[in-house]
Amino acid sequence: PGHGLSGADAADERYRRRLRELGELPPAEYGARRARGMLPEGTDPAVQAEVARIAAGARAEGLGAAALAIQRANLQPELHRIQAPTLVLTADRDRVAPLAKARPLLEGIPQARHQVLEGLGHAPYIEDSARYNAVLADFLSRSEP
Repeated sequence: PGHGLSGADAADERYRRRLRELGELPPAEYGARRARGMLPEGTDPAVQAEVARIAAGARAEGLGAAALAIQRANLQPELHRIQAPTLVLTADRDRVAPLAKARPLLEGIPQARHQVLEGLGHAPYIEDSARYNAVLADFLSRSEP
């Protein structure tokens, strides 16, 4: 649901709930709540704190605009036009953007390469930056300019 896919109403409600929480909760509490929803159980507490810190800086205007764009934009009919080397990263413990949300990209972008980051959630660039950067570096080194 969302990302221009069917089922956007349920996703819209999740964003409305986030906007309410953003307005009602102190920033640190909002950030901690978002971090818990984004990261797998057992995530290093330092990583949890960093994601919470970043999420605590969210602003209603930005979140609202992003939510609208994410939920309503449907670029699926245009994906076949992408000719650039494309890497689609998913994380097997990502509850926010699971593999199902990546499938339209994988099916629509010609020759898209897919890499699953095992054991990571929605913030793999923070959870395991070395592995994340290694995957990106490998992809970029194999891509033609």
